[in-house]
Amino acid sequence: MATYGRGQMLGSGINPESFKQDYSGFARAAETQAQGMANLGASIGDTITKAGDKYKERKKEQADQNKQIKQAENIGKLIVQSMPEYADMINPSLLAISDQNIPLADRVIEALNITEGFKTRLDLEGLKREREMDALRIQKMRMSMQPVPLIDEPVRRF
Repeated sequence: MATYGRGQMLGSGINPESFKQDYSGFARAAETQAQGMANLGASIGDTITKAGDKYKERKKEQADQNKQIKQAENIGKLIVQSMPEYADMINPSLLAISDQNIPLADRVIEALNITEGFKTRLDLEGLKREREMDALRIQKMRMSMQPVPLIDEPVRRF
């Protein structure tokens, strides 16, 4: 080759390493994209797991509510059989909890009407009876405090 300029060959000052293509930007972009896809997959997996947990939790709640309804139904039937005077109060709720077309939450409320409402009514009647018993005790105590005249003694009048 012939020399060029000050005795150098043409292209002798050029570093051939400079012409190598740098693909590191593409590699980093691919890594970033892969990491993003991995994060997306993990997020979707987490969401599916949480949804599955919520589903199991809801199924357990529904089973508990159905159990509560069944207990209230049994209690209501027992009340109607043993105390027919309360049938008018209990029967509408019994009809409501046995109707599968009514939402579960509404049937649970009716079940609570049977159990808690009747319990409250019994508590009130118990309080009423306690007051009546207290009144009888007070009356007996007052009667026992009054002197009883003896038959042999004449009654003195002033």
